[in-house]
Amino acid sequence: VLMVRPRGWHLDEKHVVVDGKPVPGGLFDFGLYFFHNAHQLLDNGSGPYFYLPKMESHLEARLWNDVFKLAQDELGLPHGTIKDGNAEGQPVWLTAADDNPNHATVRFLADGADLPDPAGYARVVMLFDGQDPDAVDRARAAWKTAKAAGHDATYWQQSERGRWEKKG
Repeated sequence: VLMVRPRGWHLDEKHVVVDGKPVPGGLFDFGLYFFHNAHQLLDNGSGPYFYLPKMESHLEARLWNDVFKLAQDELGLPHGTIKDGNAEGQPVWLTAADDNPNHATVRFLADGADLPDPAGYARVVMLFDGQDPDAVDRARAAWKTAKAAGHDATYWQQSERGRWEKKG
């Protein structure tokens, strides 16, 4: 599985200009990957996965949601929210609640999200900013809680050379 991390909204793609202004780098990164790969990935039983760290607010999350919906509409791909009444049929479910309407087997938690009951999941993945001491402390506490409860908890850390290494 390849997970793409688009650049932040504040970083421009200086080689692409629309109406005399550079395109936000994150939007460019998303569009390039999504439009060239989404159909093939879905046909192969996977999907386009994006890691969106350091959200500034719920407004940024809403902006990304609008981008996803527009892109899915352009390519004729399924999408939905709880308001659509077809939550169980959605291949990807973004939520701030502790629900699992599409019976996903993998749960991704963004920085600061509470660790859910792992029953029913093959894997729970906690994503956090390793440069933020508070985020690291929260992740360590969640890892210790999971280990103490008897779960097979591991953690990975990026080396100085940029490779991910299993640490625990």
